Amino acid sequence: MFERFLAYIRDENLLDINKKVLLAVSGGMDSMVLTTLCIKSGISIGVAHFNHHLRGQESDDDAAFVEEFCKNIPYHAIFKTLIPTS
Repeated sequence: MFERFLAYIRDENLLDINKKVLLAVSGGMDSMVLTTLCIKSGISIGVAHFNHHLRGQESDDDAAFVEEFCKNIPYHAIFKTLIPTS
């Protein structure tokens, strides 16, 4: 998967690997795999997670998961929360 990821980025000219990329990370499998692949490839990233509180405790669990994950990576992470009104 890793080699296919690198080839796709290169072949589609998706990003300049010499520039920092901000990843919107939900905590779901897709965004966590993308984040891990970017880290493994050496792409300089920042991580952003926005908790909309739309799924109750599940939203909070996702935010906690991403925050814990980010403690173990050498990149800047931003966490924001929105408390919805009725």
